Amino acid sequence: MSCQTTTNPVPISVQPGTKLNIICSAFAFFQQQVILSFNQNMSQRIGTFSGSGEQVPMHLANGQTSLTVSTGSNQTLFAQFNFSDRGPQGPFQPAKVVCAPVVHPINPKLVITSVTSEDATDNDDNDSYLIILDLKASDKSLDVKEKGNYTTP
Repeated sequence: MSCQTTTNPVPISVQPGTKLNIICSAFAFFQQQVILSFNQNMSQRIGTFSGSGEQVPMHLANGQTSLTVSTGSNQTLFAQFNFSDRGPQGPFQPAKVVCAPVVHPINPKLVITSVTSEDATDNDDNDSYLIILDLKASDKSLDVKEKGNYTTP
């Protein structure tokens, strides 16, 4: 698999005044880590996902597998992709490849963005898989129908 690459941390456009619902999955033997922040120097972290395995949900420090955060006036979310070949205690190093965000506008109220990474040499570009649902803050829930049709109430 080949992708258009970007910087690490990767800047991800988000809409101000919306609510982000974020999940992350691992598709790798090595320990994966994705750090999220609204500032590029990553000094104010809003969450860190970590985990390893194939198609395994990554977890936050509190054990949850999803993060919900309001964007406020922010227009960019930064995600730093790391991995460790020595397990969850690290040390961690930056992912070898981070793919540019892929934006999926579902409807005027929902945008889904995905970003993937590659930690080593198998070039599948999916070792960490970050998914961000950017939902207008006034909408409290989503109804996800079968066959991938997303609708808002």
